[in-house]
Amino acid sequence: MTDPDPVATARAEGRTTLTEAEGKRLLADAGVETPAFEVCSSADAAVAAAEAVGFPVVVKVASPAVTHKSEWAGGAGVALDLRSPGAVAAAVERVFEAADERGIAADVLVESAVETSEGTEVIVGGLRDPSFGPVVLAGLGGVFTELFADTSHRVAPVSRAEARGAIEELQAAP
Repeated sequence: MTDPDPVATARAEGRTTLTEAEGKRLLADAGVETPAFEVCSSADAAVAAAEAVGFPVVVKVASPAVTHKSEWAGGAGVALDLRSPGAVAAAVERVFEAADERGIAADVLVESAVETSEGTEVIVGGLRDPSFGPVVLAGLGGVFTELFADTSHRVAPVSRAEARGAIEELQAAP
């Protein structure tokens, strides 16, 4: 893990939300498999990262200022199924141009593309409730998170059975 404590870093920067890379690093440290990824600050570095993780890749805006990447900047925040260095470089340039236009600092996250034809995008999150303490959220993810508000909450720590129960009570549950 590059950042020894992403939570402390976020707090020191006055943030209440982790970046995607910070969250993935915490998940990986906890033993949860995540796609190979690298955060890059130039098109050349992004192309090298794509070649290192292997095509196809996904390029995403990486900035604490951007939470919903697929909706940001008219869709410039996410580019899927990139299969060549040129496609990666073009996607990175779109992200950097959109960030400049909006006056925000941004890098890009380059990660291995994952086949998702057989699955559902989910959101898993955590927060500290003033009354209950640490709470875990699970729900339908992606653009559907706000659209359907199909989420379930459990007070942490969460057992495997409680996690399954949270998932099974979702309207989108299989």
